[in-house]
Amino acid sequence: MTGDNVLLSAEVRQARNTGNPCVVRYGDRYLLYFSAGIVFLSDLGFCEPRFIGVAESSSIAGPYTKRKEPIVVPADSDPYRNRGAGAMTVTTCPL
Repeated sequence: MTGDNVLLSAEVRQARNTGNPCVVRYGDRYLLYFSAGIVFLSDLGFCEPRFIGVAESSSIAGPYTKRKEPIVVPADSDPYRNRGAGAMTVTTCPL
């Protein structure tokens, strides 16, 4: 099997392409959110990130440890989230 029919681990999927970093301080940790993997959206005519992952560190300078699985993945059952994840920005607000 090739192409979209192959199920790949999150490690392989995220290794192909990463970008759109966003670092947020959460308590005494730093969370680094990033887009990963690329999918070509033929009806739109361009590529978009397929997954959103997160890594964490005790220092803003790292090293960061990536979580095993992405936090946002395409879902065949959701017509608004079935092909790509795009990018994200994380903000904090006072409680």
